[in-house]
Amino acid sequence: AADPDPLQDFCIPSNTLIEGSPCKPYSQVTSKDFYSSLLRTNTDTTNTLNPLFNFSQAIVTTFPALNTMGLSMARIYLGPKGVARTHTHPRASELVYVEKGVVEAGFVDTNNKLFAHKMRASDLFVIPRGVLHYVVNVGREQAIVLAVLNSQNPSFQIPSFALFGPKLPYEVLEASFSLNRTTIDAL
Repeated sequence: AADPDPLQDFCIPSNTLIEGSPCKPYSQVTSKDFYSSLLRTNTDTTNTLNPLFNFSQAIVTTFPALNTMGLSMARIYLGPKGVARTHTHPRASELVYVEKGVVEAGFVDTNNKLFAHKMRASDLFVIPRGVLHYVVNVGREQAIVLAVLNSQNPSFQIPSFALFGPKLPYEVLEASFSLNRTTIDAL
């Protein structure tokens, strides 16, 4: 289960801002359409939202040549003790490749069992589609991880943002976490 099979070799969108826009005429497609340097950026891991973590990504909206290709990629930079917090990709499985450093990658399956492994440069770890997963730098130096996903737009959902961002009814949160309203408000 991934993106549908393409009906042609490629389809560079004519409007790169709108996923699913018509294909650019074949006569206007050049080799530049298939090239991107997106993954060179965002190496700084001192942002305030998630300290010691940053990433750059190539998905269909940032790299239109991925349209109909059924894949995307991210490059993740983790400072020492940096964490790619628990998240899920509802539309994609993920292959994690350690480019540099020592990290632990792990996921929790639908039986609530944790599968985690410590990895070094050149190691791989597969994360099934839609499961909660994370990557944490367990080394002393910066770590760089490549993530290859089998969707041109895998989506990205962080559970805490999804549960506490849209202001779900108190009753739902109380039942889900066995918490009282005071604790929920504090979160």
